[in-house]
Amino acid sequence: GTWSRQWSEIKRAATEDGKVLSVYLFEPQPRFVSRLSAMARQHNFTFVHAAAARADGEQSFTLEGAKDSKSASLAGSTVSAAGMRTSVRTIDLAAFLRVRLVSPARASPSLMKLDTEGFEYQLLPWLIAQGALCHLTHLHIEWHLNMLPPEQRLSALGLRLNFGTLLEH
Repeated sequence: GTWSRQWSEIKRAATEDGKVLSVYLFEPQPRFVSRLSAMARQHNFTFVHAAAARADGEQSFTLEGAKDSKSASLAGSTVSAAGMRTSVRTIDLAAFLRVRLVSPARASPSLMKLDTEGFEYQLLPWLIAQGALCHLTHLHIEWHLNMLPPEQRLSALGLRLNFGTLLEH
């Protein structure tokens, strides 16, 4: 919600400058649905109650702690004793980006803030392979290396350290 509130100010400023700024919010976490839905209505954002993933459908989703916990992930690699799994709707993020960013009229900057709570290590290589990131002008990623099991961290760190070079190529 904090980032979304900040985007409402950026969108307001862009509108005053005669620019169009589209804001899309993906959130699978049940705890935030009502608040983000209200924010989306108030600021004319598009809210999708689903997880950004590699395919449309449903996927196992890990909630750490109680059902209203803030920490959750599609990665599902680490579930504490208090954690629980549920199923959430997923959206093919590559297809979503292609539909919204590839158009002859698109000349404005595009930014994606990606916070997938550990799933970024599976999602980002796939998005690169799909060419889905080529049309973004800015990308902000929250990296969650410590959410991965120790045996996956070295390869994940390699992805993080080489991500800029991968995008350039």
